[in-house]
Amino acid sequence: MRTAGLCLAMMLLGLQVRAAEPMDKTPSACKQVSVALESDAETAKCMLSVDRRVLVNERCNISVSPDGRLAQIDTGQYLAVVKVLPDRRGAPTQSVFYWNSGSGRSDKLSSMGVVNSGDLPRPQLCWQNSRVEMCMSDYMRCEPTE
Repeated sequence: MRTAGLCLAMMLLGLQVRAAEPMDKTPSACKQVSVALESDAETAKCMLSVDRRVLVNERCNISVSPDGRLAQIDTGQYLAVVKVLPDRRGAPTQSVFYWNSGSGRSDKLSSMGVVNSGDLPRPQLCWQNSRVEMCMSDYMRCEPTE
């Protein structure tokens, strides 16, 4: 399994900000601002590694549910989702990783199995198993300029 240090080092690289969602995100229309909560963010520094091959290491669009049961990164080509599956009473039991294998599509996601949270302290989020690692940090959102 990859070390948390490698994930953190990759996340700390300086990266370009990519626009997110439908609002006009041109530099004159908005200002990228840091946010503390991942559920308030539109973009983050993202890292996705599958079978020890780094596929994503850039700022990308993210979505994290306020309750933490769903997190996704979206680069356009790669869509990766971690979903917490509940037991019969609704209590969280395990997290499962799904992705589109780089197809650029969101309708056909394949599971790569159960993932565990990395040992990095918040605000970084990481999930990993023996084949996949997905991390996000440095959360930002676009605020309109006046």
